Amino acid sequence: GFAIADSTLFSIGFASAGAFAGTLSTVGGVACKVFGWTAGNGSFSDPANWSDVTDTSSGPPSNLDEADFVTGGGAVSGNGTVHMLAFDGFASWNILSTLTALGDVIIGQSSATDTNVNFGASGGIRSTGAAELATVATGSGSLDLASPNAIFTVAGQLTDGEFGTGHVRIENQA
Repeated sequence: GFAIADSTLFSIGFASAGAFAGTLSTVGGVACKVFGWTAGNGSFSDPANWSDVTDTSSGPPSNLDEADFVTGGGAVSGNGTVHMLAFDGFASWNILSTLTALGDVIIGQSSATDTNVNFGASGGIRSTGAAELATVATGSGSLDLASPNAIFTVAGQLTDGEFGTGHVRIENQA
């Protein structure tokens, strides 16, 4: 199901002054490594599916890192826990297992994008931070919770259409 914590502010079409600025996230004051997904379709835990864009470390990303899904789209299987999840590009991402962000989830963070995140029969995203869709004026981000067992939980604020066009679809008892 779709869950919002009792203390969460749920915003639709809300423009926030504190917009995502595209800087690296930090854990304990240390910049996270950023890993880019390179596989199209593949397992989150397979190191060959990742490229570290900040240095020469091998993947997969850990709970101290940022996982970026930005090119091509595809299906992501296998569970994984990272500090931050980012989905972008003219792409559709199908989450087949559970991905956990200990920080924020961003969907559609660059200009002129149309990014879609959807879920397989048992797919889900869990975040202990916030979730933001369409964080720039010319971007578009959508979250499609149409599978009966899809899970998307956010402990912080969910902002749909922070500056661009955001869409959230919930149906089929997700």
